[in-house]
Amino acid sequence: MKKITRNIICYLIIFCMLVPQLAMAEPFMSEYRLEAIVESITPEKAARLTLPELQEAVTLAETEEQATIIFNELIRYYNGEKTGVQTNAVAAASNTIDNYLSFTSSYNSSTNKLTVSYTIKGVMPSGVAFTLGYEYPASTRTTGASISLVGKAKGSYTQEFTPKGLVCAFRSCAEFSAHGYNESKAGTTFYPFVPKTTYDHVVSKGETLALDIMLWGVAIPVGLSLAEGIAVLRLPAKLVKYSKYAFSFIGGPVFNFLSFPSRLETGNKVHIEVWGTATSTSDNVYAKIIVWQYDSDQSPVRYSGTVTYHMPGF
Repeated sequence: MKKITRNIICYLIIFCMLVPQLAMAEPFMSEYRLEAIVESITPEKAARLTLPELQEAVTLAETEEQATIIFNELIRYYNGEKTGVQTNAVAAASNTIDNYLSFTSSYNSSTNKLTVSYTIKGVMPSGVAFTLGYEYPASTRTTGASISLVGKAKGSYTQEFTPKGLVCAFRSCAEFSAHGYNESKAGTTFYPFVPKTTYDHVVSKGETLALDIMLWGVAIPVGLSLAEGIAVLRLPAKLVKYSKYAFSFIGGPVFNFLSFPSRLETGNKVHIEVWGTATSTSDNVYAKIIVWQYDSDQSPVRYSGTVTYHMPGF
């Protein structure tokens, strides 16, 4: 009887010693089990995995076939087939993108370079479209640029973009689509530096007679690109140009030769300055107009004013 009791006590002591070790080993066993499942993954096996397990399996897949099986099951979760809730119907949802990609961005206004650093977390499945690049506000009706991530191996990369120079907000972005499922994710928003430009013009007799002559120099600018000339004066048959920059503008005219501040007269001198703040996080653009009575900045001033505008944003 004593021997039996002694054996029971020994077994209890051994069991108590093993329990903590088993508890510590459980996560390792779980990860090992998932790796083994991914190595021989099938649609049936994938269907038995939970959403967190599938998300982790994305990083464990080593072949396109494995990645595609895992992805197809993920989509069943995200499009609501398994849960009844479609996750990409929620504003700014980026579940799939976050599973496969992480990225950050920075902008150097002096060189006009947007640098995007990104990490591919998992092998890309087949039949998907996956891009990374930058975009402009819809109001500009201008597309940015992007690269395809399909076929990229797992790892960290850096991609440099040269924005087109529009005087408006822009931001890095990723887009993903497959089998009717779509996601997008926006990165940091930046604003370009608008260099100071000036323009001097003396009103001609022909201009004072034209009914549709309007000075657009302080309208909201949405286009700035290196070119020959800056367009600030819309004339009946030509577009006055100067300097090394070219502006394009949207919005209604804010300086009308016929009425603002009063109808300009032949010989009036018009001076325009347009500039922006030297920071990639400010959307301010300033425009200054001075109108002198004659072709001299020593003559009486008919009008002088400065207006602050904000670049179009998201």
